[in-house]
Amino acid sequence: MNKIASVDSGCTHLHQVSQSAVPQFVVPQFVFALLVLLLPTDLQADEAVQPALQLFSDHSELFEWKSVDQVSFTETDFCSDACSSCSSGTCNSGLVSQVCRHPLEQLSFLAAIDGSKQPQDYGVNADIGLRLRGQYAAPLLEEYGIGFQIGSAVTWTDNAVRVFELMGEDTTRFQSYTTFGLFRRANRWAIGAVMDYQYQEGFDQTSLAQYRGRVSYDLTPQTQVGLTGRFRAFDDQANFNGTPVTLRTTNQGSFFLRHFFETGVQGTIWLGIVDEHGESNAAFGAAPAHDDAFVFGADFLAPLNDSLAMYGETNLTTPADTGTVDAFLGLVWYPFGNAKTAHRAQFAPMLPVAAPTSFSVDLVP
Repeated sequence: MNKIASVDSGCTHLHQVSQSAVPQFVVPQFVFALLVLLLPTDLQADEAVQPALQLFSDHSELFEWKSVDQVSFTETDFCSDACSSCSSGTCNSGLVSQVCRHPLEQLSFLAAIDGSKQPQDYGVNADIGLRLRGQYAAPLLEEYGIGFQIGSAVTWTDNAVRVFELMGEDTTRFQSYTTFGLFRRANRWAIGAVMDYQYQEGFDQTSLAQYRGRVSYDLTPQTQVGLTGRFRAFDDQANFNGTPVTLRTTNQGSFFLRHFFETGVQGTIWLGIVDEHGESNAAFGAAPAHDDAFVFGADFLAPLNDSLAMYGETNLTTPADTGTVDAFLGLVWYPFGNAKTAHRAQFAPMLPVAAPTSFSVDLVP
């Protein structure tokens, strides 16, 4: 299936031409023969040729073929009003099909295995369990390229170390995340900001929040660079085994590099700095915080078919014994069968729904 990009009324449309239905070298000869038969015999040659040449000139962009993998996702915008006659998929018009944007195309659901160790584990614990997530994004002010995103996730985990159990503390943890925010993609630039809220039940019940922001630039249609920042919003007090402690998120900033492969796989790596995190230990007592630690991580999304993709994230804060070791891996379901293209769309979510990988919790005794 070959594809061509054409410009119509200020909007860029994606067209598909089926060569299997009509052979490539048959159409021009057939159209030419039909024109010759319909022309009046007394028509002068120059009068016959001029309209045809003008028609070709007016629509020359239709004959300029361009590989789809050379089209940046931030440069492709699908005009909603041009698809008023269909709700999703393609609008057929003769040999040309126009792709339509479904209003729920950015709806997705994830189920994953989650593993986490953070400063809030007080130096003696780790957790492993299940993560479920729902996410949605859509245009808010489409004319200006502004969209919104919202999502929610829950994790149920069990202690992977017996220390909490031996100390008489809770051995399970429940976390609920809510993320909402705005973003804008225009030309090669993109910017977005979200607020993350976490409710947690473990050795105590706490509520925390943070802000995340991201700015990115498309070096090429397949390669993206940018900066991501996480900033503490509010903390909460908790009680661990009769001792009062404070839980809070960690402030950090990182540089990332993302690449979209021809296979449809998306991969990202990042490197950055965390301002500080606690190194206290439940067995050995309080300790000074570790300042300016390095953080690095990665994520990937690999479509398996039209509806399913494999997705994973990891985020690691040094040193490993007191920092964070967070990761999850699972399957994403796209109900509208656009697993291979959803993450390349203009109104795809700018930032993922919060998870332990993007919501690191510090403990201050």
